[in-house]
Amino acid sequence: MNLYIYCEGQTEESFVKSLLAPHFLNYNIYTIPIICRTKEGPNSIHKGGIVDYTKAVKEIRRLCYQHQQEYVTSFIDYYGLHNLPPITATNNKYSLIASIEQQFMTDVSNNNFIPYISLHEFESLLFSDPNAFSYLSTTAVSMLKKILEDFDNNPEMINNSVTTAPSKRIQNLIANYGKVTDGNMIANSITLNVIRQKCIHFNNWLSILEKI
Repeated sequence: MNLYIYCEGQTEESFVKSLLAPHFLNYNIYTIPIICRTKEGPNSIHKGGIVDYTKAVKEIRRLCYQHQQEYVTSFIDYYGLHNLPPITATNNKYSLIASIEQQFMTDVSNNNFIPYISLHEFESLLFSDPNAFSYLSTTAVSMLKKILEDFDNNPEMINNSVTTAPSKRIQNLIANYGKVTDGNMIANSITLNVIRQKCIHFNNWLSILEKI
């Protein structure tokens, strides 16, 4: 069974290839990451970056139609989504994401689509174990742990403004942090099992995919 994963950018694509692909092979599922198109011109196509909700719906709908006997899922974050449809506000972020995912599924309107929208960007997963950053900066580890504690040790909740997104927090402490290379080295060091233990919404997504 092929599983097409609509990714926000290169970081997510690398994560799919290095961690998710080997895992899902155990379930006879072959993952194929597809980076979203963010801008198209007469001579070029730009991929990755900020995701427009309307464009994402169209691209995913096209993927679902092209691969009707297979599955399509998304790997994008709520914070980076533009032009979202009206959603009833709630103080519970998990309930908010569930509502957006339900609307996403309704708008794509294909039975082979399984929506996943993370609460915040990819780097939130890396807070599952701050010790994994030690090869870049041993002094930053304690401060990363403090950030995690401030959010009740829930990596998925880390963010509260444009300047405090997970990647911004990491880059403020570790200037030479590279999103794609270091991000996935750290994720591999943490291991998928630990990330799943710490990140409930992420784990629920993988659990659903494992059953397809």
